[in-house]
Amino acid sequence: MDDRFVWKFTIIGKPISQKNSKRVGLAKGRAYMYTPANVKKWHKSAVSQLGAQLAENDYPPIPHKTEMEVTIISYLDKGQAIDVDNLAAAPMDAMQKAGVYTNDYWARCIISSRKKDWVNPRVEIEITKYRED
Repeated sequence: MDDRFVWKFTIIGKPISQKNSKRVGLAKGRAYMYTPANVKKWHKSAVSQLGAQLAENDYPPIPHKTEMEVTIISYLDKGQAIDVDNLAAAPMDAMQKAGVYTNDYWARCIISSRKKDWVNPRVEIEITKYRED
């Protein structure tokens, strides 16, 4: 793999916060935690989109132990108000599940920002090799 790789991905759809998505349910008098259907749906769609973009761009998986810098820009839909630090987890997990890399532990730097786009909510991602200053 080229030492200067730059990979770009776009996940179409309303960004989510995975961190605060767990809910408490009650069944047979016992409480349990579950992930809401909209979060599962977003994650499934994101993994599918990322997998298709891997194939389309002929990106091989980033080798294990490759230190990365990941930039994530989340374009929020009207009425969304999500902490910027919570917006990074879902795309990072989706990229791991899609096979972009084996473990997000190797992301040495994550830059997460948010903007508004009421017409085209999405998540734009750029991954480069991490370089120490």
